[in-house]
Amino acid sequence: MKNRVVLFVICFCINNFSQTTVSPQFSELKGMEDKDGHTHLFYRIHSEQFEDQLHQSKHNSIYHLNVQQESDTLFLEDYLHFNSGIVTYQNIYNLDFWNDDPGKFIFCGDASFSLDYWSFVNRFDGRENILYYNSGAVETINISNQDDSLIYAGVLNFEPNSVIRKTIKSTDGGWNWDYVSDSLKFISLSPFDDKVMFLVNEIGMLYKSSDGGNSFHIADNRNIDHDYENILYDADQTYLYRLQSDSLNFKLLVSNNVGENGSWHEKYISESKICICIDENVSGSVFLAEGNTINLSPDYGEHFIPIASLESDVIGMYKNPDSNLLYIATEYRVYELDISLAGPLRIIKSITPATENYDWFPLSIGNYWVYEVYTSDSEGLHYWGDEIKTVVGLTTLDNGLDYFLYKYIYINGGSTIEYIRLDSLSGKLYALSFEEKRDLLYDDLSAEAGDTVCYEYNTAFNCQYVQFETEFSVFGLNTLKKEYYPEAPGWYFGHSFVKGIGLYQTYNGDLTTYSSTLKGCIIDGIVYGDTSVVTRVDKPHPVIYRYELEQNYPNPFNPTTTIRYKIPVSGLVTLKVFDVLGREVTTLVNEEKPAGIYEIEFDSHSGLSPLGEARNLTSGVYFYRLKAGRFIKTNKMIYLK
Repeated sequence: MKNRVVLFVICFCINNFSQTTVSPQFSELKGMEDKDGHTHLFYRIHSEQFEDQLHQSKHNSIYHLNVQQESDTLFLEDYLHFNSGIVTYQNIYNLDFWNDDPGKFIFCGDASFSLDYWSFVNRFDGRENILYYNSGAVETINISNQDDSLIYAGVLNFEPNSVIRKTIKSTDGGWNWDYVSDSLKFISLSPFDDKVMFLVNEIGMLYKSSDGGNSFHIADNRNIDHDYENILYDADQTYLYRLQSDSLNFKLLVSNNVGENGSWHEKYISESKICICIDENVSGSVFLAEGNTINLSPDYGEHFIPIASLESDVIGMYKNPDSNLLYIATEYRVYELDISLAGPLRIIKSITPATENYDWFPLSIGNYWVYEVYTSDSEGLHYWGDEIKTVVGLTTLDNGLDYFLYKYIYINGGSTIEYIRLDSLSGKLYALSFEEKRDLLYDDLSAEAGDTVCYEYNTAFNCQYVQFETEFSVFGLNTLKKEYYPEAPGWYFGHSFVKGIGLYQTYNGDLTTYSSTLKGCIIDGIVYGDTSVVTRVDKPHPVIYRYELEQNYPNPFNPTTTIRYKIPVSGLVTLKVFDVLGREVTTLVNEEKPAGIYEIEFDSHSGLSPLGEARNLTSGVYFYRLKAGRFIKTNKMIYLK
């Protein structure tokens, strides 16, 4: 079966440039196999540069990596330049290949030079179709598997006071084009039958044609998000997969009847962004990435099992259909994973971000920060005392990575030490979780204005929006400040960094607010501000910073085991037990809980299964999953009779 490579553009907003620089980072990954069995990965690298209001540029070009030959080249340029009021750009929205040959392709998009704008469909051999759709674009394109002269494309056309969606087709390999529909935009062609295609109307509803575009009918009345205009076709020629989002969730939709109306069902729902790929040669095999966790479903999306976790969120995946290899992209790395071994990931491509990001949190032995801690409530502002954060050492652990020993000394004199490392490839901070035996995201120093950072280590921080850098003066320094605001109202956590100084302020609260603000520090031997300390031994440390789900004990167990967890804020808590197939065994907790530390006992011999039957567990591996707010964590336990 011919592999479809679909690449979507990151849209540019000409009149709303961010006054910052975005270091190069991966923004998409797709792949294909050629007839010689070589794997070809196509990825985008996104970057932005801001010189001043009249000189700005953005890039999102496509690159081609031949994995076996280790050749890596620029494939198609995607760019925007704004120079003294003149805009020049080329957006590549989509491309497809003839006969699994990466050298024979057709691509589409839109472009501009000065005040001239046009849409286009271009062939690999230089043929260019300039299609004047005002300021619209050709956004999707597919070549038929049955007739390589037949090509369909979807057009978005901006008319005065309206946006028109169109479908066009070529019967001579892209040289000439005719209209198929003036109201529906083509998004996908079945690889098994080129009479079957899917389209969207003006509000994003899904339509289907089974006769090559002569007639159309509604396939699903849910709106399709522009970012998810892609459909994956299972090897059984019956099941189809697509993603959909609304204001609250991201969803995996699965059709069990070739996309017909009424056959689409929601199989996976997440508050975090998800991405999917399938093995085109294995029926029912679906890979789904939620955040930094990769899950596999062997049964058409009915059940998912986690198979790997990465250092940061996944932005794209490609499954080699002729092997056990899965290719995965994050912002700064492309990995190769052998899913049969579930072993270490091999980095096959990486990007090193700008080192100036490290100045936001200068980690060096001897650096020392003192914070004044306050609470405020209906009775006013209360000073609690001072906290200290200091780097007391550097160590190399068994995993071969270097960690700074970052010590907290609390108001009451108690202390903890965190193992923090700065990843030089991503500009992100990670903290070692001894409970999970892996690194968790501590903070993202490379995050730009408008980005969302979702915290894994200090999970009470939840997800936070990064604000624009602002000029800031402190301790006689004229520098920059970058703030991370909470994503949602209610109980919140936020913080800020000052460049060259480090963490400046943290705050959280609801009815009562807790805050700590830097009053002095020592950076590389230089003293800034007031580093004297006031200790209040009569006050406990007021905040649980992290959600935690600890390993059950004993483990293995028979017949009972204890599960302990911590939640830093009040809210709905669910704790469930699943078997290895993802089937629910029981619900241990499903209620509102105040912040605190909890223990619950799981008894394998008591209670009923979700089907109302007497529980009769067999020996083996089980999973228990805690969900609280946006925190989701799954641990493994073993039951032995």
